[in-house]
Amino acid sequence: MPELAVSRVIARPAPLLWPLLGRFSRLPDWFPGVDSFSCEGDTPGSRRHIRIGPFEITQQLLEQDDAGFRTVYQVSDGPGISPATGFIVTISLCAIDAVSSRVDWQAKLAALPSTMPAGSESVFIERTRKNYEHALDHLEQVLSSESARSPTA
Repeated sequence: MPELAVSRVIARPAPLLWPLLGRFSRLPDWFPGVDSFSCEGDTPGSRRHIRIGPFEITQQLLEQDDAGFRTVYQVSDGPGISPATGFIVTISLCAIDAVSSRVDWQAKLAALPSTMPAGSESVFIERTRKNYEHALDHLEQVLSSESARSPTA
C-alpha cells in the first residue's frame, strides 16, 4: 500500500493549535484553495464535501481523539478515488515544549486511483506530499497572521 508522511514543527503549543488543525469542520480556516466547503460535524461518521478548483472531494471522519491530538479520516470520493481506493489520513500533534508542536500528517492509500496510469504511483505520492507541505506552509501563515493581530503579540 502506498504511504506518505509529512512532519513539521509549528511554533504553537498543541492545546492552542489543535482547535484549528484538529477540527474536521475547520479545514477551510487553514487549508489553501478551498472554493466551497460543507461539513456535517466534528464527530466520527461526519462527512465533509470540498471543492478545490475543478475537484470535488468527500471525506469521512473515522476517529477523533482530542485528548491525544489525533484525527483520522478517509478520502472516500474524488478524482479517480472511491471507497476502495481512498486514502486513510491521520493528522496528529505532539507537544515538543510549552511553545511548539510537531504536526505529523500521514496518508495510506488503499489502492491507486483508477484514473492513474500504471507506474505513476511515485508521481501521485510526491504530488500529494507537496500538497500537504503547501497546506502546512499556509497553516503557518495563518497562525503568523493571527499572532500579528493579537493584542498580546
